[in-house]
Amino acid sequence: WEQAVCLILAWLVVYLCILRGTESTGKVVYVTASLPYFVLIIYLIRGLTLHGAVNGLIYMFTPKIEQLANPKTWINAATQIFFSLGLGFGSLIAFASYNEPNNNCERHAMIVSLINSSTSIFASIVTFSIYGFKATFNYENCLSK
Repeated sequence: WEQAVCLILAWLVVYLCILRGTESTGKVVYVTASLPYFVLIIYLIRGLTLHGAVNGLIYMFTPKIEQLANPKTWINAATQIFFSLGLGFGSLIAFASYNEPNNNCERHAMIVSLINSSTSIFASIVTFSIYGFKATFNYENCLSK
């Protein structure tokens, strides 16, 4: 029953956020867009202080050149970009309909793409620092047995 209460509360929050249309949604975006960055920064600080985090970062930034010849790698990369940018979902098109007619769409597309790519790399650094810790911990734990 706790999950049902949480689900109802979540839908209530969503309803209150979109109650007045794009006017209220625009204000909510300031919080919902910046909050994940604050959480990622906290995780980054914690992740980098863990023993073995550097090993994960070294693994992340060590290129595997032979994988570039594999077509599956490129298909997976393209799939990730489509999911990450939210292309193909109606939300971007719906919100774009509220833009001014003289809006510089090309510039905004470049800005969104750069921010999205930077966020993906930043989140990967956070994730791989924690993976490095887990791998080092498991390795040392295995050696001690």
